[in-house]
Amino acid sequence: GNRLVGTCGLSIEEANAHGCVWDLMNYAYVPSSCYDYEESSRWTETYGPWNWYKDKEGTATVPQENLSSTHVIYADRDWHIAHCLYAVRSTHAASAKGAFVTTQAIQLNHTDHCFHMLMGLAKNPPGGMARTKAELQFMSCATLD
Repeated sequence: GNRLVGTCGLSIEEANAHGCVWDLMNYAYVPSSCYDYEESSRWTETYGPWNWYKDKEGTATVPQENLSSTHVIYADRDWHIAHCLYAVRSTHAASAKGAFVTTQAIQLNHTDHCFHMLMGLAKNPPGGMARTKAELQFMSCATLD
């Protein structure tokens, strides 16, 4: 099975105490052993910037610099797509390199959710930009044994 190698606790204070890093692509604090700065930066620079909102209707925006302390946020669908693909790629890269990966990325239910969302878009392309709710998370890190 997978072996847990790091955790970020359940709060921003605990995440900081554990040396965790804010990762926009996961909308989470992740253990530094699971964080690939270059890869996360590449995704945010290539596919961002994204719009962030306080509500599902998108009436109030949230500046990106406030995200690491915002517990509930709404993002446009393009971030949700990028997040899902980032999680799949992170798992593949961890497997290929023998590196660590977040426990969320290796959960089959998260992968199933992502594929269901992407296939839904393929079958019924949207007319507008639906918003996705994201809740601040504090992840753990594991091996792919």
